Amino acid sequence: MMKKVFFLLLLISTIVSCNSSKVFITPTVNLHRQAIDTLIDGKFVMAKIDSSYTLKLSFDTGATSSTINSITKIGGEKILTNKNHKVIHKNKSAIKKFTSIDYKSKSFNIHTSTSKNQKIIIYTMPAIEFQCHEILNSDGVLGLDAFAEAEKPQKVMLDYSNNVLKIFRDSIIPPEYIEVEAEFDNNKLFLFGNIAEKKRKLLFDTGNNTFLTLSKDINDKNKKLKNFPMKTLDLTANNDFSPHKTKLYQDVPVNIHGLPILKKSIISVTDKMKINTVGLPFINNYNWIIDFKNKKLYAKKIKEFDSKTFFDKLKTINEIAIAYNNNLIVIYSNSDDFKVGDIITEVNGKKVTEETICEIEQLLIDHRSDWSKLKIEKYSLTK
Repeated sequence: MMKKVFFLLLLISTIVSCNSSKVFITPTVNLHRQAIDTLIDGKFVMAKIDSSYTLKLSFDTGATSSTINSITKIGGEKILTNKNHKVIHKNKSAIKKFTSIDYKSKSFNIHTSTSKNQKIIIYTMPAIEFQCHEILNSDGVLGLDAFAEAEKPQKVMLDYSNNVLKIFRDSIIPPEYIEVEAEFDNNKLFLFGNIAEKKRKLLFDTGNNTFLTLSKDINDKNKKLKNFPMKTLDLTANNDFSPHKTKLYQDVPVNIHGLPILKKSIISVTDKMKINTVGLPFINNYNWIIDFKNKKLYAKKIKEFDSKTFFDKLKTINEIAIAYNNNLIVIYSNSDDFKVGDIITEVNGKKVTEETICEIEQLLIDHRSDWSKLKIEKYSLTK
């Protein structure tokens, strides 16, 4: 399901999760060998739904189904009939009650993949929009179903050298590409690797903005590994916020089977993560060829990962807040004065309004190392 990024993780990192639901109709998916999709900012793809709605979707290989984060993006509830949708979940979030729907689209098209009767998961609650950072906003998720469910499976190339997505047309894999141990399962792709002397199965997840995330902590009996405890607030699949306790490890050797050992890394361990993942900051160091027909995966390294820059930035940040839907919410805090989920209502006598929110957010970013010199009014959204 849908995953979204918040601002802290453009600076540092984030942890998100995804789920899946059963498909209630068999789609017809066709791939186009001559076409190319641009990965906007390295992660977004433009899609057209039902021939009428052009949406910016986050390309998310960890999502088994494509999603739209608000029904308003494709015409509202008037598009629903008894034949083209099914309610799959009703729930209540910290924000409001919401429903998610399985929707049978008439057409779901990107340049490299077109489909009819494709299932899309839609949320009925309003989408969260980051009004000061358009680069963070998307209309939903393009899942791996766009390629995995093709009638004629093909090789799909994730070309991060040029930030494009395309069908790989050659019958022979170039010699500079290394085969990587992988498992294909229910529109999901898994890698295998040894991290901290333990073999782990890792979801290949371009929708996750951490380098590598583990569901269980590393056994560091001798206390030799550098780690940084932190609290963050993540935006979940249902447009809700969820607080997390996270520990970041620096430069733990990572041995993904088939690839050379990586000595530079950022490993995140979070209390609410159920699976291990490799995310986009790991994935985009390589170009990938995903062979859906033969269930094989190949990679070519294109750049070195720089963990030092990330941790240097982390050390300069004490608190971060981000503006969404006219709220200013604390998403990271390393002090006792603020906690993740706090809503800031006023700074230095200036109230947070639609007109002032971006100015105030920038003021807080400029003082991210120390908010103590600012007069801040707030209330808590979380317990």
